[in-house]
Amino acid sequence: FDIDTDLFTNPLSTLKKNIIMTIYDDETKTKYRFRISDIISIIINSLSHAPDFFCEPQKIKNPYTNIPFSEAQLYNIYFTIKHSPYIMPHLFHLYFINKFNINIFGKKNECTIRDSAIQIFLKNASDDDKIYQIHKMIEAHSRELEGLTIADGFPKDKLTDAFNRYLKLYLEEAYSLNPTIRYQAKRNLKLKLSKFKKLNPSFGRKILMRNQNYLNQNILTANPFIFGNI
Repeated sequence: FDIDTDLFTNPLSTLKKNIIMTIYDDETKTKYRFRISDIISIIINSLSHAPDFFCEPQKIKNPYTNIPFSEAQLYNIYFTIKHSPYIMPHLFHLYFINKFNINIFGKKNECTIRDSAIQIFLKNASDDDKIYQIHKMIEAHSRELEGLTIADGFPKDKLTDAFNRYLKLYLEEAYSLNPTIRYQAKRNLKLKLSKFKKLNPSFGRKILMRNQNYLNQNILTANPFIFGNI
């Protein structure tokens, strides 16, 4: 296959040989060269596919043809990664154990797939997706955040900055299938959100202020909290 770059258009000729792999397609008599890290990313994204955190692992496909890799090709990929400088993706090892049967893999490893999807969401999700989950967190923990209201038009970046640190605990509490992880996340999140409310009682509110000309105007509290200060 006449492409001499990785998936980010970096020339393969500039890379070390031990981080490049060749996959042969017997049907088309074609060799495809990949950067191993690119293949690993494709593997993780395919096997951890979970829209709205419902596990739907997908077969791993050749990005140039959009055709699933054959079983022989998957074995080749597995052992190439195993003998490379890279760490074997845990989900891919589980897929290997289940003889690359996507249905059996999905049924036996739903808990692990869900936890992996949470980690990928935290790393790759858009700001709007994170804000949606933050609002769900605030609603779910109304007792710990009693009286906290996010005013319409409150800056999204300030909301994300304030609550992004708690998002991992909320997602684990809400979506993890591991009962121990769910329990510990719920307990820790309650403590942290209660402390947040205590330190920032006016966060997110609109404050009515009077200017020098005695004209009323609405001003959003853009960044009203400083941790550790009285």
